[in-house]
Amino acid sequence: MENNLSVNNGGGGLLAYQNDNITFLNNTVYGNGLVVNYADIFVNQSGSVNVWNNVVESAATGTAVNVYGSTGVQFDYNLYWNGPVNTTAGAHDLTADPQFNVLGTDPAGSDFHVLANSPAARTGNLAVAPADDLEGLSRPQQPGTVNRGAYESAVSGSVAFSGGWSAERGEFRRWRRVARRTGDYLRYRLRCQRHRPGQLRERRISASGSGGHACVFR
Repeated sequence: MENNLSVNNGGGGLLAYQNDNITFLNNTVYGNGLVVNYADIFVNQSGSVNVWNNVVESAATGTAVNVYGSTGVQFDYNLYWNGPVNTTAGAHDLTADPQFNVLGTDPAGSDFHVLANSPAARTGNLAVAPADDLEGLSRPQQPGTVNRGAYESAVSGSVAFSGGWSAERGEFRRWRRVARRTGDYLRYRLRCQRHRPGQLRERRISASGSGGHACVFR
């Protein structure tokens, strides 16, 4: 099970129940278990389960991980925040704020890409990562390293430019500053109004060396 975004479910975000040989890989999980009080990742009576490269942020009263009655469960390169991890963490697991771009439970207003300086950015295990991310972006985007979680692009935002495109959100200057500081490619979501009204497209953008003011689409 890979490249999933699981948010605001009544049960667990990722659940293995009475099954064997399961891998949870590069998923992003936020604020689940609101009705039945399951953990965001719950391994229940299962065997040979790998939990790798995931990002988990629990609700205020939630639990990040529970393992019950299971054998051969391995955790590594995960990032947890805001909830207890009721198992032995992996050697490269982290507990830190994942720094999501726009946190929330409404799909229309939230964005679970991580910011460029997130502890989840470029700290995953490339050896086990899927070839593409949730949006179809190939991994890795930077040689030798991948993000933890479902998204390989470090930042998502919006920008306005000519030729029939318009911005979803007016945050161009903010993302350009991030690009200059980190040197990373940033992913921008654009809406084409001229040729395909209402259709979303995405482009990667990097800071240009031309006076530090322009940006170049690639």
